[in-house]
Amino acid sequence: MQGDNSAAAILEAFDCSGDGLAVWDASDNLIDFNHNYNEMFKLNMHMPDSKGLNFKLAYEKSLQSGEAIVRKTDFEKRLKLREKARRKKTPVVGELSLDAKIYKVREVACGNGHLVTYISDITQIRLQEAALARLQDGLEQVNSGVSFWSKDNKLIFVNKFLIDFTKEIFLPSNSCI
Repeated sequence: MQGDNSAAAILEAFDCSGDGLAVWDASDNLIDFNHNYNEMFKLNMHMPDSKGLNFKLAYEKSLQSGEAIVRKTDFEKRLKLREKARRKKTPVVGELSLDAKIYKVREVACGNGHLVTYISDITQIRLQEAALARLQDGLEQVNSGVSFWSKDNKLIFVNKFLIDFTKEIFLPSNSCI
């Protein structure tokens, strides 16, 4: 069957992105998934993914086993994302924190009630954002002027000390405007 080969090729190609991809039917039973989705699923649920698996029942079984990393609040959050995507017929994005990893989950509803799930590990992005925020906070505390410029001479960052200092130079408090 040409259709099965095409679907397999798409799922395999999607593995190159490092993201997980799964397709669910209108009853929330798993139609197909790529290798990355399966690996994320096994890690967090401590059970293998399989075609025909029901989303809600799989989560409930995993929660009852006590071995899953996923928490009940995460499960409820995912259910709400999926329900919202189906109800609004628009893509819905959320984040889940599981076992020190942060995942971006995008649920996309199709007209026939099917749902496509994209999952990306965004842990490194969030860690870099947190490090940048700490750096910016630290630079705000420095009692000297600090500014960063891009290669094309665009101002990227300037701390409050330099802003205040520049205002004093160009708009002295004792001058008349």
